[in-house]
Amino acid sequence: MEETALICNHATRKSLVILDEVGRGTSTFDGLAIAQAVVEHIHTKIGARCLFATHYHELTLLKDFFPAIHSYYASSKKTKDGIIFLYKIVEGVADGSFGIEVAKLAHLPKNLIVRAKEILKNHVDGNASQIKPAKVLHHDNQEQTSLNDSCKLEAKVANLQVELENEKNKLASLKSVDFDDLSPKKALDLLWEIKEHLG
Repeated sequence: MEETALICNHATRKSLVILDEVGRGTSTFDGLAIAQAVVEHIHTKIGARCLFATHYHELTLLKDFFPAIHSYYASSKKTKDGIIFLYKIVEGVADGSFGIEVAKLAHLPKNLIVRAKEILKNHVDGNASQIKPAKVLHHDNQEQTSLNDSCKLEAKVANLQVELENEKNKLASLKSVDFDDLSPKKALDLLWEIKEHLG
């Protein structure tokens, strides 16, 4: 915050300002409010060139009000197995946040990912008040066992859903094969591919 204050008080039109994640470390709305006010101040009062990295998706709307503001994002591609980051910066606005996908890539426990998705859905649907906290851990062995069993079950369900999606994709891929237009070489390649999937 002190560095941001220094920039806002002393930068000029000739400055190159680089700011990263202004508004972190406070509540969501406090942070968003500060970040937007800083962007507006740099644009309207200082007029400096600025690179402003942020996790607040709402700030991308500022480009509609200030022609000098442009949005860029790190491109990615959604696949049946998850998200692939393409290591390329393109102009525009990302079509969502991928925090949970990144958590999966980092190998956070599966039951934790399932729980995070559940909580996120409630927030997105505007049902934050309906989010029930996870069971508090006690030293009672029976309750601990029950909680562990529940977590294992949730992880198993998540794994089965992924497996089911993969099987559906394989089936769709097979259904899309035009057998009338299949050369002997392509047919052999297809058989090897099926054998690998079954193996």
